Amino acid sequence: MMRRRQGENGVLPTTSPAAKNGGSATTPGRRVVVKKKRRVSKSTSKGGCSLSDVLCYAATLGMIVLLFLYLRMEPEKKTKLKHRVKETRDHIREKIRVLGNTRKYYEVEGVAKILDEAPAAVNDEYVVLLAVSSGERDGLEIAVGKSAENAHSALKQAQSKLSRKSNTYPHVKVDIVTGVKRFHDHDYLNSKFKISEVGHPGQYGLALDWDNGWIFGPSEVLTRTLVDADGYMRWERILAYAWRERQLHDGIPPLPENVDDEPVVEVVDTFHTLSVFIDMSADPEPTSKKVLHTHDTYTEVTPTSLLEAAKNGADYLARSVKEGGRLVYEYFPRSDEEPNEYNLTRHAGVVYAMAVLYQLHPDPFLLESMTLALDYLKGQSRSCPMAYDSSKKATCVWERDTKTPKKLIKLGANALTVLAMAEYMHATGKMDPELFKMATDMVTWIGGCQHDDGSFLQKALMDDDGELELFEDFYVRYYQGEVTFALARLYAVTKADGRNSPSEDWIQIAHKAASYIVKTDSQETDEDLEVDHWLLYGIAEMAPFKLDSAFVDHAMRTARVVKTFQAEDVADKEHDFDLLAQVGIYYDTFSATSIATITEGLCAVHDMAVDQGKTEEAKLIRESIQLSARHQLQAQYTPTLAMFLPDPLRIMGGFSDGITTTNMRNDFTQHNICALACVRKVLLKKE
Repeated sequence: MMRRRQGENGVLPTTSPAAKNGGSATTPGRRVVVKKKRRVSKSTSKGGCSLSDVLCYAATLGMIVLLFLYLRMEPEKKTKLKHRVKETRDHIREKIRVLGNTRKYYEVEGVAKILDEAPAAVNDEYVVLLAVSSGERDGLEIAVGKSAENAHSALKQAQSKLSRKSNTYPHVKVDIVTGVKRFHDHDYLNSKFKISEVGHPGQYGLALDWDNGWIFGPSEVLTRTLVDADGYMRWERILAYAWRERQLHDGIPPLPENVDDEPVVEVVDTFHTLSVFIDMSADPEPTSKKVLHTHDTYTEVTPTSLLEAAKNGADYLARSVKEGGRLVYEYFPRSDEEPNEYNLTRHAGVVYAMAVLYQLHPDPFLLESMTLALDYLKGQSRSCPMAYDSSKKATCVWERDTKTPKKLIKLGANALTVLAMAEYMHATGKMDPELFKMATDMVTWIGGCQHDDGSFLQKALMDDDGELELFEDFYVRYYQGEVTFALARLYAVTKADGRNSPSEDWIQIAHKAASYIVKTDSQETDEDLEVDHWLLYGIAEMAPFKLDSAFVDHAMRTARVVKTFQAEDVADKEHDFDLLAQVGIYYDTFSATSIATITEGLCAVHDMAVDQGKTEEAKLIRESIQLSARHQLQAQYTPTLAMFLPDPLRIMGGFSDGITTTNMRNDFTQHNICALACVRKVLLKKE
């Protein structure tokens, strides 16, 4: 049985826990517990004040001071603080109904069928890993059951090993071992077993000692990174996790003093599983679903399921907005760490995504978070010299350069800020004069960076005196597409609103930017053709105002080429269940973010394909984006995988970068929810 304990991710000791508690290092299962007598302070017995009393008084005084400061806080700020704390911690918790009665997992509908399919895969025994979670921080327990009779008996045995309180936990994962592969050889150069030919981490479990429970399911291998990206086992992590979290003290000797010279064990088994997730909190009865080892599996997508997933992603982004408007940029769920990195371009992209979803999900909390994040962008703006005429100035956004004390100005950050402002005004129906002026003034600065051939100056540093240092050699191709889409979108939103007149210069700048990329890509082979989602967004947005046949041809070529590099669906989903993990991927990548951006681009030009009579391409796009959306959904955090990480509520609804990693970044969720929202729109039109 395992109870995850907080704050135990330090460096692994070179001796076993048993040895540290007085036991023998060669018998790690023994533990000596010494009970200490409680000492009573003489000064206390005589009415004096002990050190513990002083500390208690100090803590009480500190709490009184904090309460006083809180009561003095402005009512508006206090309300906002309460609201954000509630939404951040309780936004999902309210959806989890903890049951107060004991349930038998093997009696839940659908579970028995999966148990009946399982073979006796380990020495003629059925082996089951059972994980249950409260859905809260550090609320996970894991147990292993074995039986020579059947998988039902193994599951019963595993459940009997759990604590009594786990009977009320809502989330349950059952992994039944179905096949074992043994590894005898290891790389003596670094004394690490290399796991190969069994799939990526998350598709298999590890067993070091079947008799003593050193068995780790696929979700544990993935979430604890027990095997690295190159396939080598991480011994320190395995032993630390086994001893400290799974409480496994029998069977495996202490870590050798020099782990680089000697392997810890002589053989390692990997195993595949039949896996099922059980939601004990479902109404009116608990439900179960077969899952793909670690992630939920999707054999189809519907407008309803896509909207629900996109809304959950938007909720995650809303919860990630901090007081002051900054976002959680990166988060590592395994270590529960948030690196001190930031990217203003991606910040702006997230604001755009929230505005897109607000139109489908007009939630007050989403609006508040989106507005805070937009206010942060506005706070990063200032009057900047034009790139090639310092006598003139216009608005730009900047961020602090990490290598110099200067201000960093990037074309992409400015373009996506314009896009975020335009979509915000469209989503809220408020063409705020101040915001509109800021956006149009920023377009002026962007236009001043464009060269005659349509390319741009993309990076500059500005000192405190307003002097610019230009970096003509700096180039990111996506910045071109970002400008194209941002200016075309601002034009479309302004024209649709009718209260202001859009400038034709915006479309001209966008057209020149797109022409530069389309001309360059026309010389690339199909294998080298870059799928630029921002460019495709921009081409589709410009089409009603300035249709260019070269742009249409480029978009349709992209759709045809991409489809040839996509993994197709499997015919027999029951027999080839494991192959569902790769359905919908492009170019053999498991990066859900890369797949999402391709989905965005193809989906954006679908309606243009229909309008231009490109029937075959429109059909290809519909087929392709539905397959890719199925794969993207696997990367969204649901209880199935989130329950194995330290803080499930924090990550629920967000997206990792794919099914082979747990790491999160705000643009991972941004691109995925935008893609899912667009696919939903296409499916609704088809219906």
